[in-house]
Amino acid sequence: MKLLDRLRAQPGWQSDDPAVRIDAVRELGGDARELLLEIARHDHDAEVRRAAVDAMPDLATLVEFLRDPGDDAAARAEAVAGVRETVIETTDPEVAAGALAALTDERDLAAVARAAKTETVARAALDRLAADKAIGVVARRAVRVGIALDAVRRLTDRGELIAVTSNADDKGPALAAFERLTADDALDESTLETIARRARHKTVARRARAALGGQTAAPEAEPGDGPAPGVDLCETLESLAKSMTTLEEGRRALDLAVQDWARLDGPVDGAVGERFAAARRGIEDRLLALDATMVEARRAGEELAAAESVREALCERMESLAGVDALDGLRQVRAEWEGLDAGPQTGDGPPQSLDRLTERFEAAASACEARHAEFLRRRERVETLQELVAELEQLVAEDAPANGEARWSALEKAWRRERSAMSRDDNSPDAESDSALAALTERKAAVDARRRAARAEASASRDQAARDNLARLEERVARIEAAVADVDVSLADAERQLRAGRQALDALPQLPSRRDREEMTKRLRAGVGALLGRVRELREFADWQRWANLGVQEELCREMEALESPADDAGEPDPEEIARRFTDIMKRWRQVADVPRERGQAVWERFKAAHDRVRPQCEPVFADQQQQLERNLARRAAIVEEAERLSESSDWLKTAQRLTALQAEWKTLGPAPRQEQRVLWNRLRAACNLFFTRRKTDLAGRKEQWAANLKRKEAFCERVEALRNAEDLTAAIEEVKRVQAEWKTVGPVRRSRSEAVWQRFRAACDGVFERLTEGERRADAERIAGREALCFEVEALLSKDTGVMAAAAAAAPTNGAGAATPTVPDLVAAVRDVQDRWRQAPEAPPEIRRRLATRFSRAVASLIAAHPDQFSGTDLDPARRLRQLEKLCARAESLMPIEKIEQAGASPAEVLARKWRDQMAANTMGARVDAVARQRAIREDVKRLQAERRKIGSLTGSAAEALQTRFQRACDRAFRETASPAAS
Repeated sequence: MKLLDRLRAQPGWQSDDPAVRIDAVRELGGDARELLLEIARHDHDAEVRRAAVDAMPDLATLVEFLRDPGDDAAARAEAVAGVRETVIETTDPEVAAGALAALTDERDLAAVARAAKTETVARAALDRLAADKAIGVVARRAVRVGIALDAVRRLTDRGELIAVTSNADDKGPALAAFERLTADDALDESTLETIARRARHKTVARRARAALGGQTAAPEAEPGDGPAPGVDLCETLESLAKSMTTLEEGRRALDLAVQDWARLDGPVDGAVGERFAAARRGIEDRLLALDATMVEARRAGEELAAAESVREALCERMESLAGVDALDGLRQVRAEWEGLDAGPQTGDGPPQSLDRLTERFEAAASACEARHAEFLRRRERVETLQELVAELEQLVAEDAPANGEARWSALEKAWRRERSAMSRDDNSPDAESDSALAALTERKAAVDARRRAARAEASASRDQAARDNLARLEERVARIEAAVADVDVSLADAERQLRAGRQALDALPQLPSRRDREEMTKRLRAGVGALLGRVRELREFADWQRWANLGVQEELCREMEALESPADDAGEPDPEEIARRFTDIMKRWRQVADVPRERGQAVWERFKAAHDRVRPQCEPVFADQQQQLERNLARRAAIVEEAERLSESSDWLKTAQRLTALQAEWKTLGPAPRQEQRVLWNRLRAACNLFFTRRKTDLAGRKEQWAANLKRKEAFCERVEALRNAEDLTAAIEEVKRVQAEWKTVGPVRRSRSEAVWQRFRAACDGVFERLTEGERRADAERIAGREALCFEVEALLSKDTGVMAAAAAAAPTNGAGAATPTVPDLVAAVRDVQDRWRQAPEAPPEIRRRLATRFSRAVASLIAAHPDQFSGTDLDPARRLRQLEKLCARAESLMPIEKIEQAGASPAEVLARKWRDQMAANTMGARVDAVARQRAIREDVKRLQAERRKIGSLTGSAAEALQTRFQRACDRAFRETASPAAS
């Protein structure tokens, strides 16, 4: 099978239908990472690209996509949302650091700094923020107080500081922002009034009111007017003692609280002071405990460093392994790793750093195996590219561009796909493969150059054809103009030239230029018009000629009547002489056949009567002559057909001898009908010229090249045959691949030796590869056979059921209306048993797995559809599964936001008014709607519904098809409406 035939099978993600491509993308697993990236970047349908982004299996894939997301803003936004949420939720700072670099929008960085579960990640995101607006969002909404305080210290915009003072979620950042506002200069009264009126925290409002009254601390409060001075600081320290997790955070918060306490003016209640002191001592004790924990951790870290350094070195060695010897190096490094001691232990087991190094080592081992597999795939792709280049070279050598455009396009597409795959997956450097790839690239460039030259030659040929058409038209116009000027032109010639001119006007061929076309049209019309007048004159002259022909016809009648009884003194008349004279009279009659109709009929009847009486005497002679002509013509036609068949032959010697014999035989044959003989002779001459031209061109250097090529191919056979029993199978296979690559660069050999040497080479290669693939084929065959047996078992149940029903129908009375429908016993148990065994069966190869799964599910669905009553009440009950599917449809349709459905037919003014009312209602109730989170929740709900739909399994019937269509439409609508995080 040629490579082009293998490329014709088209997976679902390459279908022309976007819906089919979306379904195929959603079914791709985690091992299709590169394919998902390719689809997300280059598919021409936006829905398919977003589906590919949604199906990406892990954070690394999303980050890789964001490095080159293409022009689809919606797909990029989908990927950014996934990376952002993963960074927020992760507890591994190393993973978060790599993914955080992919986020460039300050809104995304602000979201991470505000909500990240790990302080290191939140602080890294905050450090990347530059705009005061984004930093202000973190200061107001950060989950961690320390992060919020750091954000307040970084703010420089006065408006953002005021916003933090009034709207911060936590009291500490609000107070810190107020202190910054009042540290350098006093705020104006309007700003202080705004803060006092709108501040969420009473402490901030009291300080603002105190500043309005010209005081540096809270004024004397009336009984019941609010908490005593310093109580808020006590509450802050007490809450900090409970929530403090890091030494740096606690010290910074304690310093701020002490500074705030020191700024308090006026009397402070003694109980409040004691409370503040107790809270301060609690925090200091907590800080001492944290400091002791850090010292102990430092000691443990020094003990752990030695174990980590050894393991890091092994991890680095494992990560650097590549090339042919990667697997051997992997086994050696793994042996050294397994020989290490367990390292320091904690109460819960090994330290997390050692666990991470173990995970890193295992990941590096998996990556090494993947690199080696990629190395092998790279070699296979080089071989595929070699086959493609060989076929492209063959296509160009065939010199049939008109018939090979589709084939060339398919091969070119395959070349680009394989070349792009090598560029994307270039993770296994291989100097030999790179060298072969460079050589193949040069060959491909040479093939392209030859094809461009061939197409240029074809274009030149078309131009030449247009010039030839112009020459022929000019010749035709010249003939018409000559006929107009010729005083002796005959009526037949004039009419013939007139018809030819009209035909040329009706179907003008391709000409070199528009100007040529207009000029030839003008000349043709002028010539045809002039020739039409000349034809009319000749027709009038022909009328006079008819009267003269009448006398000649009467003389011919007398001569024909004289042949009825020829005067021959020798006895019997000579038939051949009579036939000769009869033929001569007929020829002369045809020359004067044009006579006046009113007089010519009587003469024609007289001539016809004499003709009918003489003709029977000539029939035997005419029959013999006709048979001889037909025999000669048939033999000449046979000679021409054989010569045309031989004109494309490459058996030069035998074909040349046969064509020479055919030419000699042609010369010995008698006459044939002249017109047919002329056509046959032209065909014979063209066939002979074609063959001998080919022979002359081919014989120039063919024999020497054949001998050299045969010698090289025999040497290749000997090299591969020597590897058949080699001990190092891996090295032997690599050597065979190199020999195969060299084999394809060698030209043809003599036909009589070509098949033999090829079979010898192929048998030698198969002998080496068979040792590698024999075990894999046996394992694949066993897995396929096991799953096919289960398919046959279900199909046997179905066929058995059909046979039982047919037998019961034959045995039932034909006139009774109450005959019972036959059943198959234990059908439910049998189906469940087969399904359990199917789930436990080993997986078949990927290229057959889906076909077997489809076959199995269809057989089970057909069996259930044939016996719905037996499956009633079970988990396989079709009615129950239909109800489940209907519920899923209702749940999927309920995910569509009601406002989007209502807005479908509304005018822009109505939509705007509805949004304004909803926003006003939300502001009134104090509700905050996170549109992005809501859209993400809807998409997660759709994915869960789709998973539940897959658990239901296949269903048959029109109702199932309608529900499936309804479910898919609802899911697609939900995906479409929530495609962009900024939507709604």
